[in-house]
Amino acid sequence: YEAALDEVTEYARRPSSFPIIAKIASSLPEAVLINEIKVNLDPPVLELVATVNADTIERFRHVLKMLTENMNQRLKLPQPISIEDVIFHIEDVRNQAGKAHYKISFKVNLS
Repeated sequence: YEAALDEVTEYARRPSSFPIIAKIASSLPEAVLINEIKVNLDPPVLELVATVNADTIERFRHVLKMLTENMNQRLKLPQPISIEDVIFHIEDVRNQAGKAHYKISFKVNLS
């Protein structure tokens, strides 16, 4: 009984991924669509794959800058994310509005 109670107590103390995911979602500029998100709590790591829709490379850079600034502000990471941390791939695909799709991904240590 005591072991089971200890296990339940320990589980209740574990951090929840919901607040982290909510902060990430509130950090996303309108032009960023999440494709995949993984939050590992032990060790605390965030992996994000997303699509950025932008009509110019300058707009793409601006969206990335907004994304990294918002994430740093909301997550208060020990090692801030920079644009250099984001891996991106330009796809030769355009959406209905004629904007190019840019795939981005990054992995961040949350502790």
